[in-house]
Amino acid sequence: MIIINFHSNNEQTIGENGEKLIHKIRQSYYNSNILIAPNLIDIKDFINKFKMPTIAQNISHSSSYDSMGHISAKALSSIGAIGAILNSPEHRIGINTSYDIINECKENGILSFLYAYNVEDLSKSLALGADYQIFKPSSIKDIVGKVFNLDHVLMDIKSSDMLHIGSLIGRIKGFVIPPDVNMLNLINKNYAQ
Repeated sequence: MIIINFHSNNEQTIGENGEKLIHKIRQSYYNSNILIAPNLIDIKDFINKFKMPTIAQNISHSSSYDSMGHISAKALSSIGAIGAILNSPEHRIGINTSYDIINECKENGILSFLYAYNVEDLSKSLALGADYQIFKPSSIKDIVGKVFNLDHVLMDIKSSDMLHIGSLIGRIKGFVIPPDVNMLNLINKNYAQ
């Protein structure tokens, strides 16, 4: 599984460059398990226009719904999103707060992808029942060669981590990457071996 996480700058939204990238992904990786995570304002357009599995970059706890700028699992489900990222780097809510949101996702039939930033939080996140865990260590180099089990985890990586992903292939569930065709090509090449 690969999640392509579109960030909120003009080059990576559904604008012309974003559209070109999505078309390239659909042509080159049609049979791969690729999910798209656009920024919230574009999510419905991505779902309607590209007909690809789409998840939200963040979701809020139901106690936050009375404030502007928050979105619920029910709202995401109603527009066709298949899941949501919890505790992302841009919208940290903490591992302990995530439990209620994970249950709200389950109640509304969408997947939960829970971020963890260290091994301790990763262990805690497994107990919370999220559908998937996303691990973003301070450096991939810090975990290469470590003995712990990552087969249930997606790794959030950046281009500087690409030298080290070979040692992770086969040990992890997949990757969360920025919209970068070169990274996608390298990951796909390593998965195919």
